[in-house]
Order: sequence, then C-alpha cells, then structure tokens
Amino acid sequence: MAEKKEVYRLSPYLKKTIWAGKKLSRCGAEGIGEAYLLSALAGRSSRLDDGTTLRRFFARRGLSPDAFPLLVKAIDVEGALSVQVHPDKDELWLIREVYADAAVWVGFRCDVALSECREALREGRILSLLNPIKVVPGNEIMIPKGTIHGARGVTFYEIQDNRDLTFRLWDHHRGRALQIEEGLSVLDLHRRDAMAKNPFPIRFEEVDGVLPPREGAKAILCLKGKGHWGGLPFTAGDCLFSPSFSSPSLFGRASLLTLSLEKFC
Repeated sequence: MAEKKEVYRLSPYLKKTIWAGKKLSRCGAEGIGEAYLLSALAGRSSRLDDGTTLRRFFARRGLSPDAFPLLVKAIDVEGALSVQVHPDKDELWLIREVYADAAVWVGFRCDVALSECREALREGRILSLLNPIKVVPGNEIMIPKGTIHGARGVTFYEIQDNRDLTFRLWDHHRGRALQIEEGLSVLDLHRRDAMAKNPFPIRFEEVDGVLPPREGAKAILCLKGKGHWGGLPFTAGDCLFSPSFSSPSLFGRASLLTLSLEKFC
C-alpha cells in the first residue's frame, strides 16, 4: 500500500519582547519579537491548522518531542538584544532586513581574560570588546555555542539546535535579571577569525515551476515568493512540514529553505 503523503502548515508560537519591532505583526499581535515557526518545545510549540501542537502530534506517533532536532524562529530586533551566550546550542542567523542603525556583534575582537570580561560587564563597556559584523540582507551568520553575541536593528531567521537556554550578560541598563556567572562559566574567551561550519541539515533551493519529491521527511521555510505543497498554499514567512518518507511535489516560484527531518521522523 502506498504511503500517505502528508503536508501540514504550521502556525507559530508568538513571544512578546521589549526589543520587538512591527515586522512580525502579521502573525497576529503587536510587540512580537520572536515567532517560533518550527518548534516542538514544551510551552512554545508551533501548531497545525487544527490546533494540535507539533509537540503533541509527535507524541501521538510515538516520537519523543524532546528529541526533535531543530528549532526555527523569525526574529525582529528593532531595539537591542541583550549581550548573551548559549551554553548548549549552535545558531545560524539568516539576515532578512536591516534597520538604519543595524549592528551585530559575534565573539571577541581578540582573546580576553575572564577577569577583563567580568570587569567590562560590570562597567557597561562590554561592546568595546566584541567583534562587530556589518550585515546586509542575505548574510548568513553562524554562532557556535559558548560564543558571546548581541544585535540591534535586524530581522532574521534563526535555525538552531532544539534548546532555548540563554544566559544574559548585559542588557543595556534595562533592569532585567542577568546570569553573569553562569554565562562566564561557558564563555569562549578566544577571538574568532572565522565562524564555524554550519552543522544543520538544511538546503537552499530556488523553485521556478515544479520541485519533484525527494525521499525523507522534511520541513520548508519560504524565504521569498509563493507556491503550493500538497495542496496547501504558502508565501514568504510560512513554514510547512511533511513527516512522510516521500512527500508530494512542490509547485511555485519561490526561494526556500528545506530542512531535513528524516533522522527524526
């Protein structure tokens, strides 16, 4: 018997932030800084059209949601992210748009001592130690775990390991709680000459007509354009997934990010 070819459109979990712009307002609310487009995280799972969370969908099929390999977000930083570090996840940023005062910092300008970093955080001058990166739409920025980073005035897609722990090191005098000692304990204090190789099972694809089916479960994120997959229409910013080993052909004129899920599903 032929395998049923399933395709599901996902609705994002929406998170309000103090630094949000209005680029994600189409998702349904003001002040949205993060939209969890492909997520099986507890309490922050994206949903199928019938309201079922992706986390529950996997559990019903005997799959562990906590073993899901990826987390994909859309992020709109009109203000400024905290200067932060993640202890246990890599991130890939795909820059979508930049505001007039856009700035991104990744890693240190040069090797620093732990005491020097702690003092710079205490005195509010940590940005002077960080490596600034000039960004334009279309840039890809790899941020390995343990790498200090921050940003302002950018919107981007974030592909990351399926974990969401952040240690906030400095927050632009906004009064939120910091996790300085926790962050310093996992921080890579060395200068980075080049970003690490992208570890994620992703593929960028241009579609102008038909994209024939390929083996393996997958998700797609539409970066630009529009089309149909399995009878479901999509446009820029939409995320769809198919747990079937062989999914339907895709039709459209679009730029896509395809994420392989075959090792999970």
